[in-house]
Amino acid sequence: MSRPDVTDKDPFANTEDAPRDNVSGFGFFFRTILRYWFRVLIFGLGAGAITYVI
Repeated sequence: MSRPDVTDKDPFANTEDAPRDNVSGFGFFFRTILRYWFRVLIFGLGAGAITYVI
């Protein structure tokens, strides 16, 4: 059985200092609101349809 190739390379050695997704505070809240608004809309429509059928 062959031994796996073990190297000393650091996968995080060449990462940039700045984050890739540099989002402002407004952008963070906007994304959060859109994400949860979409879920509330979908589940609300589903619950409304079920309530309407009942």
